[in-house]
Amino acid sequence: MNSQTFVTLAATLAALATFASTMPTDARSPHVLDLSTVMNKTVCPIKIMIDEDLNRIPKRIKVMTCDSDPNQYCAKMHIPKHECCQHQHDNVRLECVEVQDTVQVYYPKTKKTQTHRVSVGCTCVMQETVKVPDAEPAR
Repeated sequence: MNSQTFVTLAATLAALATFASTMPTDARSPHVLDLSTVMNKTVCPIKIMIDEDLNRIPKRIKVMTCDSDPNQYCAKMHIPKHECCQHQHDNVRLECVEVQDTVQVYYPKTKKTQTHRVSVGCTCVMQETVKVPDAEPAR
């Protein structure tokens, strides 16, 4: 690579880096948001807790559960309840449910590794319901 090509390449990369750094964060990655930004603006808001055990590695595990009032954001924004989660529509029920995953933890004193189940979020799911036909009258 000759020096003129190298200088042109370096100038182009510098210009691109400058352009990227001036873009708003959400314009660079529109599908990525910080947890603090979305935690209470979702259809199913979450509550964050820390599970702490000083005898375990990791000592602290972030736990995210469904908030006790799943429609609080909808109510705050005056969105009708039927447009939020936690309602029935014909044969479909929308409901906020916790999403769980497992984390491997290690206990140095006992030299044991265990699987620890942790809530990692809350999401709105659809469950199809089936209407039971009316029973025929007894004869």
